[in-house]
Amino acid sequence: MAKDYWGRGTGFLTPRDPDGDAPAAERLSTEPTARDAKPKRSTFTLPRLPQALSRQKGAVALDELKVTARPKADAPGYFDARDARQPAFPELVRTVDFGRKVWFAVSFVAPLVIGGIYLFLIAPDEYVTEMRFSVRVPISAHAANNSAGAGSFDVVYGGNGPPTTDPLDNFTVTDYISSAQAARDLDAKVNLRAMFNKPSDPLSKLGEHPTAERLGKYWRKMVYANFDPATGLAVVRVNAYSAADSFAIASSLLSLSADVVNSIDTQSQQDSVRYAQGQYDRAVARVAGLRAELESFRLKSNVVNPERAEVSEDLQIVDQADHLRSQDLAQLDMLKKQLGNPQAPQILVLQKQIDGLTKQIAAARASGGALPGEPRMAITVGRFEDLTTKLNQAVSVQSSALQALSEEKTAAQAQRLYLATYVHPSKPEAPLAPQRWLDMLLILVSAAMVWVIGRMIGNSIMEHD
Repeated sequence: MAKDYWGRGTGFLTPRDPDGDAPAAERLSTEPTARDAKPKRSTFTLPRLPQALSRQKGAVALDELKVTARPKADAPGYFDARDARQPAFPELVRTVDFGRKVWFAVSFVAPLVIGGIYLFLIAPDEYVTEMRFSVRVPISAHAANNSAGAGSFDVVYGGNGPPTTDPLDNFTVTDYISSAQAARDLDAKVNLRAMFNKPSDPLSKLGEHPTAERLGKYWRKMVYANFDPATGLAVVRVNAYSAADSFAIASSLLSLSADVVNSIDTQSQQDSVRYAQGQYDRAVARVAGLRAELESFRLKSNVVNPERAEVSEDLQIVDQADHLRSQDLAQLDMLKKQLGNPQAPQILVLQKQIDGLTKQIAAARASGGALPGEPRMAITVGRFEDLTTKLNQAVSVQSSALQALSEEKTAAQAQRLYLATYVHPSKPEAPLAPQRWLDMLLILVSAAMVWVIGRMIGNSIMEHD
């Protein structure tokens, strides 16, 4: 915009042509356009400048000076709310629109297309075989438990005795089914690796030459095992890529589960038999030791049975002779003190009498009396009775241990636990997995959520910029 006459830059100067008229093409229009809603600018014409002024050096010859009055809207510092429009950035708008289209294609369209292609064209069918069972105790064993512990369990279980299902055994079987050990056992029976490598989908197959850890991890994805403690029932589902494979795996798994139950039962029974056998062996050793001690005592005392009549008579003779000898010894001591002569006739006679009693006592003891050095036969009889009592008790304990051992061996030959299968495996007729339309719905919802969250984040970033 050119400056006005006074140099304030608010008007438009029209240069003078050689004929004195300003060219029409060079006249600046002051008419407002349709887009501009501002007030019209008023135009007025100043008088013609003097000729002398136009001839000055460096001056521009002007025919007339058109000055346009500046409205209030053009004044410095003026603000009109109608002019407060957002600036337009064409290149930025086009970039944002393109980014939003790319984000929609990547976050929403691509997952739907890829998921649909995989689910309906690539993902293999999976056949499911189901079985249900429970680890039970035989009725005979349950009745024995009731009769043995009726006094202690009737109060707890309302007179019905202990339950017939051990939750620990059921948990043990279900945990084994979902373990890597079960996968290795099944692989040895039905070639589990070949069955899980049948699909052409690389995401579904087990893989060539998998490790034992890889096989166990893959097996846990293909089997479901759960035990309900409230009902005491267990449910197992086996997935495979063909109906025949699913049925074969489930049947072999049921057989392996029964073997696990039998191994649990066998181990506990072997422990019981081993304990009973130890008790019986200790009782036998005790009886043998007491019998050897009694036999040695009989040899030393020369007494077979001190309770016989003749032995009782010998005991009486020994006791009487010992009593008389004690009296004679006392009388002999008194005579020696009174007479003071050891060769007195009374003393000699009494000495001979004491010697005779001593020989009689020795003969009685030699024929079945007390041990040498023991004063009375009663001590010998007491020891004999003590050894006999201990031997009888040991024999009684041995008999009880033998009976317990016999019962444990009989119980070991019977099955204490068994796998009660009330839903047997059956060959499936149609695949149950994957559930393609449900999976597509989940992909659709997930993709929509990702797309919306991305748009919200992008709008937030644009607003802050």
